[in-house]
Formats: sequence, structure tokens, C-alpha cells
Amino acid sequence: MRYNFLAAGYSIVDELLNRASSTSLRIGHDLIKASAFEIWTGVGKTGTKLTLTTDYTLTDLDADATTDVGTNIYTKVSIVNGAYLNTNLYLTYTTVGDLDSIENIMEISNGITVVTGNYTILGTDKKIVVNTASAISLTITEGLSLYKDIEIQRIVASTNAITLLRSGSETIDGATSFITHGALTASTLNPEVVRITKTSSTTWKWVAGVVMANIGTGITRKNPSGFHVAYYTGTTPATAGTAINFDTGIAQAKVVDIQGSYITGPGVLIPFYYLDEALSRTYKVNGFVTNIGYYYLYADTSCTVGLSRPFKCNIRYID
Repeated sequence: MRYNFLAAGYSIVDELLNRASSTSLRIGHDLIKASAFEIWTGVGKTGTKLTLTTDYTLTDLDADATTDVGTNIYTKVSIVNGAYLNTNLYLTYTTVGDLDSIENIMEISNGITVVTGNYTILGTDKKIVVNTASAISLTITEGLSLYKDIEIQRIVASTNAITLLRSGSETIDGATSFITHGALTASTLNPEVVRITKTSSTTWKWVAGVVMANIGTGITRKNPSGFHVAYYTGTTPATAGTAINFDTGIAQAKVVDIQGSYITGPGVLIPFYYLDEALSRTYKVNGFVTNIGYYYLYADTSCTVGLSRPFKCNIRYID
């Protein structure tokens, strides 16, 4: 039995493969066109191209699919050259569908697809669960149905991005790519379920879930409402009248407010005190925004701590 069968095939680009043995196993999709199958050591068909028979083999010919399509269709891949075991390889191929299995039947019933590498999102996919800390790309097949929802969730901690890519002339929240998951530290899990919806024939819109991304020299948490928070951490010299600039990448007019603190010891954060007009605050540290970036100013020589300590700040802003 087969599902998602399409004789013309679906294009899969840069699917990640890392095998520890030469055992012949299935890859992301079962029914593989031999004539369009390539393995490279780098993404985008870069690095070294592996050679059929010498470096890898295609096995388990599917006779029925071969007859239906008119070209050899295989269901498994084996890496036979030991030099390419335990290393990242990138597959570009055409699949005409998948064979039924317990896992596939579960995917059909609940629409959940678990991925560990680059993957092309098909019409039957509803939720993509990413079970890898590696940076991966998810490519949306062009021409999926109007108002279709796609959910993406990462279930392991990672600082690496999940990049959602469009196909053809479609856009994702106005761009050709969209970063969904990343984290502040390697030990941080961002389990948000990020959802996008197809709102026109060529437009996907981000409608739910918090995403993380780099912005300037900091990291930002965003939600679809347009209210965002950017995080910055650093150390400045304890010199009176000396300002430290952070290239926030945030337009001055978008900033709502700024909050900060400096670190006096493990787990101890002391809030910044901002200058009033008479400079009467105990700790003379000021934060301000220009059209260039965000500045912290250590303003008073009587302050012996100020920004000589590591510090953190949050900038809330509206897109």
C-alpha cells in the first residue's frame, strides 16, 4: 500500500543523512527515483558527490511502483564506503510517495511528522516535530491548499535555527525564509509550537507561537502580535562619561521601554537606576536609544560598580 503517490514525484532537497553503519535502511521518503538521486557532502550540491555502487547503493526495488512510474523505484539506501559513515551527508532526490507502515499510518491519522534533518513539507503534513539539535531547513512544497496550517515544534534544546523555506514565488510572513526556533543557550529548550497559515495562493502568514532570532548583537523573542523583547548581555568599562553602544537593529521609534541590571555575583542581579534631571540617583547609570543603537552610560565617578560588572538589558519594542 502507498500514500502520497504522485508519478511525477516530489522534489526533496538537502535532506540530512548520517549513518553509523552500512545497513540498508529507509530515508525520509520510501519510494525513490533512482534517476534523480544524489548524495553530496555539502548543502546545495557542494563538496564531494558520492558515487553510486562505490560509495552508496540503492536497494529493495519496488516492482509495482517501478511499473507504474516507468523507471526504477527503490526504497532503501546503504552507505557502503566507510569514509562517509558517521558524517553529515545531504540527499537531493525525487520521491513518488511512501509505503504504508505503522509509523506512516499514525502520521496519516494525526498529521505528525518527526524529522531529524532537512525535510520537504508535503500536503499531508500538519505538525512537524524536530528531534535534532542541528540546524535544519524545512521547505514548503509549492501550491499547497489555501488556509492550510503547518505547526513546527522542537523537542530538544539547541542554539541552532530551524529555517522554514518557501518554494516558487510564495512568501513566508513577507520573506523567502523564516526562522522558527533557536535558544539563548545550548541548555535552553524552546518548545513553542509555531504555526503558519496559507492566506493566499502565494502567501504564508505567521499566526501563533514565540520565535527566537538574532537581532543586532542580541537575541530577540517575538510573537505574531508585534510586541517583542530583545536581550543583550555584556561588560562596559567603568569610566565616567563613557558610553557603550549596542547595534540593536531596532528603529528608535519602535522602542517601548528598557530594563536592565548588572551582575554582582552568582544569581544576584541589581537593577539599574536611571538618572533623573538632578542626577540624584544612587547609581548613575543611564540607558538611552538613538537612531544608531542603544547606549548605556556610566555617568558618575562616585559609582564604584556601575557597568564595570557584567550586565543584562531587555528592550521591549513594537514592529
